[in-house]
Amino acid sequence: MSPVDVGSALFNTHAFMNHTKLTFILLGALLTGSGCSASITANNSATSASVQPHEVAQAIPQYPPLYEVQVQVCGDIIVSQNSNGERCAANKLYLWGPVGETRLVQTELDMPLTSNLGHRVAVRAKGCYPAYKQPNENQFYWAGMEVRVHKGGKTLAESKKTLLSNEQVHEVVKNRFSGVTIQTFGRPDCQPADVERYMKLQQSRKIKKI
Repeated sequence: MSPVDVGSALFNTHAFMNHTKLTFILLGALLTGSGCSASITANNSATSASVQPHEVAQAIPQYPPLYEVQVQVCGDIIVSQNSNGERCAANKLYLWGPVGETRLVQTELDMPLTSNLGHRVAVRAKGCYPAYKQPNENQFYWAGMEVRVHKGGKTLAESKKTLLSNEQVHEVVKNRFSGVTIQTFGRPDCQPADVERYMKLQQSRKIKKI
């Protein structure tokens, strides 16, 4: 082989080795970059997952105390008997706390020819939701129940209250009072109940006390 051919061959061999070396360097860089990218993505996902509950907790506002209240009236009232042979009427509502006394208030004048009288249930609280978006004055409110009681009959009005957690209150607010119905009988629901006025009427015998 001539000197020119040998030089050309050596040059081509050297160029091939440099090209191969460069290819391995680029391949290594790509693999390393992919590993870093995957690591960064994984770290970002882990960070997002760790931050998400905190962000959700911050998104829920702090609500005033809200109670789920089951109001029930049993006794000599005009309703069908239940399976236990009792005559009871019930209603569920949400009340801003604190929730206090439950009263069955006679609201109808006693007439000689009537055999039963209209009564309404009042509960002491700070208002109903959603009639009141925020707690109102602490007083008696009509609980959306009206029953007729036989004259001389015995009745018992009581309520069972459950304090809701802040998360449960948030669900109630989001669902807009779903599953709860207030019987208003044409009247605005959850209005302040002037219980003392009716008590004075009873004492003055304008409404016969039963």
